[in-house]
Parts: sequence; structure tokens; C-alpha cells
Amino acid sequence: MAATTTQGTGPGAAFPGQKGPGNNRNIFLSSAGSSHIVATGFMDSPGGIGGLATTATFVEPLEGGGANYEVILHRSSGSGAEILIADIKTDDADGNFASFTVTVSGNTDYRFLVYRNLPRLPDPVVSV
Repeated sequence: MAATTTQGTGPGAAFPGQKGPGNNRNIFLSSAGSSHIVATGFMDSPGGIGGLATTATFVEPLEGGGANYEVILHRSSGSGAEILIADIKTDDADGNFASFTVTVSGNTDYRFLVYRNLPRLPDPVVSV
């Protein structure tokens, strides 16, 4: 659907009550029953040395333990493509996901994304 108005009224506008919360946040993700990205960022390799474990700590821990999340990294500088998965996910004293550790392979920067791994919905039962 294309936007035909910048005022939120008129042809192409959503019906009242279907425009979201009004604070530019999407409250529907958690109820959608699917995984979604909750954090992104950059990480440098330590001192430009590959093969070392590097830990990134979140400014604010993510709700729930690290078992509820997956962390994927990819090389954002240097040559060649590389995808990494976090080796270790650490929770804080309150049981919230606080940091992750990954073994980097060289003198490069990495971008990472963290997504909440929600349980898969059961397959529908089909009768024949």
C-alpha cells in the first residue's frame, strides 16, 4: 500500500485505532510469534590480532537469558566475506543477556546483530 498522505488522514490512511501506538515504536513484534532483531552494532578485533576471543558487553542487558537470543556477526572491513556466530553468551546476575564472546579471525571490524529467538509456532493440523 502506498502512502498517499502525510497527515494520516484521507485515502490510503489506516483506520483509527490501527495506526500503532503513536510513539514510533512497533508494539506488535512480540505478539507476532516470530523472531526479530533487538540489537545491532560494531565490534573491533582486539589489537588487530586474529584468533583471539573478543567480548562485547551491552550497555543495557537484554531481557531474558542468552539462550533466548542468537548473535550473528559479519566482516565490515577487509577483504572476503565472513560470517560468525557468537561462541559464548553470558547472563548477568539477574538472568538477563549481558554479553557475548566470539573468536575473530583477523584485523578487521565486524557488524553484529542480535535477534530474539522465539519458539516456533506449532504446525497446523491438516486433516485429509
